[in-house]
Amino acid sequence: MSIEAAPLIDDDIDSQENISLESTANSNEGSDALSLQAVISNHASAEHNNNGENTSSDVDPVLAEYHSACQSGDLATVKKLIDSHAITIDADFDPVERVTGLHWAAINNKLSVVQYLSKQGADPNFKSNSLNATPLHWAARYGYVYIVDYLLRNSDADVTICDDQGFNALHLAVNSSNIMLVCYILYFVVDTGLLDVDCRDSQNRTPLLWAAYQGDPLTVSLLLKFGANVKLADDSGFTSLHWGVVKGQVQVLKHLIKDGQADFFSRTTDGKDCFDIGNELSTMNSLQSALLYSGFDKNGYKIKRYLNNERHAKLITFLSPLLIMVPIFYAFGHWNLIFVILFSIILGVLLRYGLIKFVLPSFISGNRSIYKVSLSKSPLVAGIFFGSLVIVSILWFWKMFTLVFWEEKMLSILVSVLFIVAYFLFIQLLESNPGIIEPETDHDVVRTTITDLLSLGRFDTKNFCIETQVRKPIRSKFSTFQQRVITRFDHFCPWIYNDVGLMNHKKFVWFISCIELAIIIFIKLCLEYFDEIEDRFEDAVSTIGQKLNIQCALLGDDELCYGYTYEPVVFLALAWSTLQLIWVTMLFIIQWVQIVEGVTNYEFSLLSKKKHRHQNFNEYFNSAPEELLPSSNNGSSTNNDDLDENDESEQDEFGDNNINDSNGNVIAKSRFRNVFKTGLCCKIIGMEPWMRMFKDRHKFNGSLNTLYGGNKPTLSNDIKIPRWTNVKDFWLDSDYKAPLWIRLLESPKYNKALLNGQEVDYSTLYDLPISQNLSDIV
Repeated sequence: MSIEAAPLIDDDIDSQENISLESTANSNEGSDALSLQAVISNHASAEHNNNGENTSSDVDPVLAEYHSACQSGDLATVKKLIDSHAITIDADFDPVERVTGLHWAAINNKLSVVQYLSKQGADPNFKSNSLNATPLHWAARYGYVYIVDYLLRNSDADVTICDDQGFNALHLAVNSSNIMLVCYILYFVVDTGLLDVDCRDSQNRTPLLWAAYQGDPLTVSLLLKFGANVKLADDSGFTSLHWGVVKGQVQVLKHLIKDGQADFFSRTTDGKDCFDIGNELSTMNSLQSALLYSGFDKNGYKIKRYLNNERHAKLITFLSPLLIMVPIFYAFGHWNLIFVILFSIILGVLLRYGLIKFVLPSFISGNRSIYKVSLSKSPLVAGIFFGSLVIVSILWFWKMFTLVFWEEKMLSILVSVLFIVAYFLFIQLLESNPGIIEPETDHDVVRTTITDLLSLGRFDTKNFCIETQVRKPIRSKFSTFQQRVITRFDHFCPWIYNDVGLMNHKKFVWFISCIELAIIIFIKLCLEYFDEIEDRFEDAVSTIGQKLNIQCALLGDDELCYGYTYEPVVFLALAWSTLQLIWVTMLFIIQWVQIVEGVTNYEFSLLSKKKHRHQNFNEYFNSAPEELLPSSNNGSSTNNDDLDENDESEQDEFGDNNINDSNGNVIAKSRFRNVFKTGLCCKIIGMEPWMRMFKDRHKFNGSLNTLYGGNKPTLSNDIKIPRWTNVKDFWLDSDYKAPLWIRLLESPKYNKALLNGQEVDYSTLYDLPISQNLSDIV
């Protein structure tokens, strides 16, 4: 449906927010109302009716037909009217509104009509009576990248022209909230010196100020990367941080405070700082969350950092579980069980408080993103696994090996080898490269990439990474942990404190397989060890009497009873290992299922989301005209990640779990309850994929084609890669000349791996490869 009215101002931006601001302002007196008034233009009315026709009664029917054809993209009618001279290209505007055919084609994203009219000599700088806006303004206001690109490249459109509000193309791009157009203007206009990134409108508002008010973190981040000045103020003395607090979007505030070094003590013309505004508009929780993240307390003063080196902070966090597990195991061997439980709880609370208070603030100095740094995203979980492995292996080699070896020689040797291999793989995985694609810093290369994507109709957030300015291959995802695009991304694993992607996925599966087998054998050997203990102390049963009988009744097994009585430390190691076996088994099974079906954990999540998604909005900011859209998928390749990495809630970096609304505003706080609401525990123990699988009962057959096959009309959803081929693709290195055992053990090199038996480079894989084998499989 064509857009027929042309308001070029921001009168519809967050109408509910505007109402709430105005009601708040009206409750104050004098200058309070002025300072908190919503940022909207006084030009709030459109001067066209719903049919896009002149409101005058004497409308020229030929001109009306022409304008209607421009709106609908009826190129044949446009050509007919111009070729027959019924319409003159330099006088194709209505006499009242002075809106040309190029205006209507631009605002309705009709690229073929824009191209034709431009070639016929249509003036791209012709101003309508409404706000004195040009066709470029109309297209920019609605975020139509392809129209803006054509007008700038193939006509004499002047990007520096401002309308009556003082808005140029950059202001309007920001107001459109289309990050792809903002990106285009910054690289092709600002970066080339045609516009200043801090250009001002009629009220001295910069693009950054508008982006902050709109609560648009992507635009704020990109403007800051291009040097936008966060301290500039408008006529009311409001800086971008002031307007960010008005909106209360947490991620925007984080960008402004952390990256922009905003001054949160600066005051508006009526003497208000951001704290005053936050209190008046109930957005103080969002402001304080952003302050805490950026290393400031709730009053805006620097939090003391006890560690200047982030690596030291990570090392302390990593080793801290081991340091408290040693006294807990010791206490279990010497104290009453009730006291051990109380002692463990006290140590756990003290550890959490100490890390949050003294260690986590030091993570901020080296953190490169605005995403959360919480205990779950710290090396703490990896440290729990490492501490468990250290204690269990020490008990095995120090206490159990010599006694059990003569009864179970093969299993003893095997579990010893598995422990050593587990150490080796764990250390490797901690520092492994999951398949990083480095950010592009050469702006000429970025412009070339954008131009290529525009020509394909794929310039959107699925194919272009806003954070790293690279073209995203299929099966990849931007990692908030690495701040890089990861090829064939699987998931972030807190147990290894690293992402799992193409280049370390095989090693990760070997690792969990090794741990799974080691724990099962260790449990078996623990029972054998307790059996040996029972043989040694069976004569002592009469001396411990009723106590032993009660314990045996509770444990239900004589071997466990003797182990608990005579070797409590080993018994605790057995119980702890059994608990660890839960998440390892779940992860082991789900990984194998996904390997067999040929999908990653991330793709499985996308399939689940796609099944339940009913949004009709353009979540990937794709504004490609109909002429450039493949009919098979109505847009660009269905490729990568949703932009909202924290779609359920945000756990702030200092331990509080903040429940946020869709804008990132904090609406509730809970320290423990939210852990279960957001499924944090399920994620840690590996339950999340299981819950999705049983909930959706999704069929994997043809899933790669479902996600990525839309680019190739010859691929249909009933085509699938055989499961055995998926297994071979995952486990075999693409080097066919290498021995089989090396291909099984070797990780992919240079992002090259097999897909349907073909070697592909996942760092440049933008479409599913079509092979004869794949085409023949139904």
